[in-house]
Amino acid sequence: MKSEASDLHEDINKEGVLEEEDSSGDLPGSHFMPGTLSSEKNWNEMNITSKIKNGLQSVLKSYRWMAFLLILGIISLILVLVLVHAGRNRGEEEIDYDNRPSERQVGKMDMILSLPVLPVPTSKPYEDSLQSLCAATIWREGLYVNCTNILNLPGKPNGTGNPQGLFNVKNTIQVCIRWAIDAGMGLVMPRLAIRSKDNLEYFNEWQDFSFLFDEDHLKKSLKEECPQLKVIDYKDHVDRRIVAERKSFTYYSHGWFRYHIDTLLNTSGDDPSKASTVVWENEPLFSWEFYKDGVNTHQSLYNLIKFNPSFVNVGKEIVGLLPATYLGIHIRAEKDAVGFLGILNYHTQIENFINIYKEKYTHIKTIYVATGDHSIDEKFVEDVKDLKANVVTKWTLAATNSDLKNKLESVRFDQLAIMDYEVLRSSTFFFGMSLSSYTFGIGYERGHGSLLGCNCHIVGAIPSIFNCCF
Repeated sequence: MKSEASDLHEDINKEGVLEEEDSSGDLPGSHFMPGTLSSEKNWNEMNITSKIKNGLQSVLKSYRWMAFLLILGIISLILVLVLVHAGRNRGEEEIDYDNRPSERQVGKMDMILSLPVLPVPTSKPYEDSLQSLCAATIWREGLYVNCTNILNLPGKPNGTGNPQGLFNVKNTIQVCIRWAIDAGMGLVMPRLAIRSKDNLEYFNEWQDFSFLFDEDHLKKSLKEECPQLKVIDYKDHVDRRIVAERKSFTYYSHGWFRYHIDTLLNTSGDDPSKASTVVWENEPLFSWEFYKDGVNTHQSLYNLIKFNPSFVNVGKEIVGLLPATYLGIHIRAEKDAVGFLGILNYHTQIENFINIYKEKYTHIKTIYVATGDHSIDEKFVEDVKDLKANVVTKWTLAATNSDLKNKLESVRFDQLAIMDYEVLRSSTFFFGMSLSSYTFGIGYERGHGSLLGCNCHIVGAIPSIFNCCF
């Protein structure tokens, strides 16, 4: 390998700075005698050449160090970016059984973040309780929020509601109440978009709150824990209505929804103190960062919305028909879910369930399966027959119980889901998949606000949107 000096020598030769060898093969100037005119000239030339050579060596060495440091800096920057990206996506890559991370950036707000002053929703500090939060909130008379969702979705009838399953609807109401508290507003009791009898993917029928939820419990709890929040019926008279249209999810936290409402009122010029005003919001789903609230405040908000006890009680009847020890499994594989399941398809769910059962639960001989499709029930029975377990559903139990059969046949799709919810919530062990808010909600309740104590197995990474905003 050539030395760095010889490389430099060759480079300089190529540039014509040094003379070529003479015919004798000696280096230039090797034949002169010191003290002669010729020798002084040649000596000066050699001295200049040497200085140029040394200068170029220094420059090239400097550039090499600069290039080395630049490459090192680029590599370091790439490593930092990779680590930051990995940290942000940790909740997507790993199963996170704690729904309350200390810090997590979930998404960007579609509003200006660099405000000089953020409106303060509370007049004083508050303790970690819903009652304390409401007592400290600055309330405004004549201003209400309505979170009933009506969207004209492409390819669906006008007035079709946003398609939301049972726990998604629960979350929209919970978020709406939190919005109202943040902005110091009242609440219009929301109506519910219900699945069509003819097409379960259409939500074009509208029912009152009590169709799925316990309205009396909500009103009573608000009166006890947040009496400042006024609730009105959707039929009650108001002077003005403002429709707030958002094109994407917005993740609000303390003070930000109040800012959104203030901006809206400033733009419209409405004054709720002079004319009662309802702001119609069209997409509350998963739009409040509950992990930034205190644990007690969050839990109180979650507990405001209970399912209609009529359907919960039917679920309890079904539990009474089962042995004291049974496994519960929720399979999410209906045709409306095919587009987002990806690798968590039916086969992945069942394969994981069979492995878990064989590993830990062969002593439990009854499996209760809940799906929204009879054909999936039948396929599951066939696929797990080698487990030698007794697989049952609400329908198989109703086959020999006419009273239960009449109750099941008299209700709608999501009302049946409430019955299954109670059975799965009460099971010895529960199995589900991570992309379903229904599964997550059952695990969350079994663990009393955390998946850590749910005695369940959830296939796949928990979406960060559940971790922050459920």
